[in-house]
Amino acid sequence: MSLNITKPAVQLTTVALVLSALTSGCGGENQEATQLECFDAFAGPDIAECDRQVCVPAAQSWRVEVGPDDGVLSCDGYGGAQHCRGNDVYQAFIFESDDLYLYLSFDPQLVGDLTPAGFESSFEYLWLNVYFPQEQSEEGVFYTQVSARRGIETFESFKYEDGRLKAVFSVEFKSLRQEVQSDDDACFAGDIQGWCGCNYAIGPRVVTFDIDLPVETL
Repeated sequence: MSLNITKPAVQLTTVALVLSALTSGCGGENQEATQLECFDAFAGPDIAECDRQVCVPAAQSWRVEVGPDDGVLSCDGYGGAQHCRGNDVYQAFIFESDDLYLYLSFDPQLVGDLTPAGFESSFEYLWLNVYFPQEQSEEGVFYTQVSARRGIETFESFKYEDGRLKAVFSVEFKSLRQEVQSDDDACFAGDIQGWCGCNYAIGPRVVTFDIDLPVETL
């Protein structure tokens, strides 16, 4: 997927985000063409796998557009979509791809009020993970996680119409984490044997998500 630079933000047509910037480290034609800024790991075990730099677009703001061609917001309930109508605790919708996991949680009253007003009044919180797929690094996968954002004020715009949720919200990325597999003894001290985390301070970068996704019928 191509990375298109616009002003004032990096414009990304899908949730590929900065993947093309992360493919081959820093320097060279790729760095010049995409105006990259590169960082060393600031925290993590003292192992060779954490020596790799990560490079991201130098722009302080990025924009990610997620549309119908990228997938749908799927119903999430106890045991899957077939149980959503019987869920009296919460109603959630999930968008999932190789590089984004977006979770939107609503009050269960939404099931009986699938209207623009119902979606807006029932919204409770969102959280998301952004992944940088493993093929971009032989050592492991990069990702960042955004903790729960509560309340409809999270959104710059929020509208349900024609069976699709159209919403815009912005989050701040301050760091990336790279999960690496290593034979180093330091990576066998935790619960997951042979894996360690290398942390990179890249921020702050303001990332605006513009979603326009079909909502799975309940």
